[in-house]
Amino acid sequence: MKIGDLVRVNLTDTDPRGRTAGIILEFDTYQSGDPSVDAIDIVEVHWSNSGPAWIARDRIELINVVQEIDELALSLADNF
Repeated sequence: MKIGDLVRVNLTDTDPRGRTAGIILEFDTYQSGDPSVDAIDIVEVHWSNSGPAWIARDRIELINVVQEIDELALSLADNF
């Protein structure tokens, strides 16, 4: 992933909050106050429905529009 990529919250995420699409703005890490807990990679995303917000990197995925359109077309073709 890189700045400017189109992403969404993973489809299996339990708390998507309507975040269906957004653009990556920045990368960082978050370290809690507990030194025994590993730092996590976070990403600032400008969400289409709510503006910029930080989210754990492992909760998002790239949106590959071309691949998804191809998969949709194939699934529709199977129904006819």
